Amino acid sequence: HLLSRRQRQMCIRDRNTTNKKALKDKLTIEQAIANHEIDTMKTQLSFIEDKNTALRMLNVFLAEDELQNAQAVVNKFPDKAFQNRYDLKSTQEELNEQKKAISKEKNKDKKANMQKNADALNDRIEKLQKEIKKDTDEVKNDK
Repeated sequence: HLLSRRQRQMCIRDRNTTNKKALKDKLTIEQAIANHEIDTMKTQLSFIEDKNTALRMLNVFLAEDELQNAQAVVNKFPDKAFQNRYDLKSTQEELNEQKKAISKEKNKDKKANMQKNADALNDRIEKLQKEIKKDTDEVKNDK
């Protein structure tokens, strides 16, 4: 009983205020994710500690082609599942660029070589998709 009654009341009040602020911050993050508010998500990323929230944020960044921000999520949460999602999106973009270049190329030998590269990118995409599906299935089985 080292604390006076007044001190205990203040501790309880402060604890409730802290809980309300944490809930408000969580709601702000969740609303930003749901509404694809990129600027809010970028500012809130440093405060996120929950891996599930980070994964939802990563998915939005990837859907919005915000690869730099997606990479920031992967850097903060170095997880194979996160990295696979990022790699899939960046490889898909690389493949799209490769296809554009192939369609413009006139030289048959260069075009054939570029097509080999595109085929390798397609293989990588298939592999990543399988890994992501496996990761997703494992998470579902854990629940």
